[in-house]
Amino acid sequence: MKNEILTAFARVAMVISTAVILPASLTLMFRLLSSMDEANKKLDTTSTKVELLEQGVRLRDDILKSSLERIQFQVTDHEGRIRFIERGKPN
Repeated sequence: MKNEILTAFARVAMVISTAVILPASLTLMFRLLSSMDEANKKLDTTSTKVELLEQGVRLRDDILKSSLERIQFQVTDHEGRIRFIERGKPN
């Protein structure tokens, strides 16, 4: 009789614990998955921002290099004109 009562009590306890613990664990699992998704979105956004910044820096470098090349060409051209003018002057 005692064994039957203990067995019945254990079965009721298992049903109750399953009814309480299973939904709670599923809720925690879904919260964990949603927080992981949010973290992943933030990482994607951050990596996109870093990529855009790198692209902006590369673009700025290209602009500065082309400006420097243009200035160097202008200085070289100016020096050549000055030498031409100085050669043309009588001493």
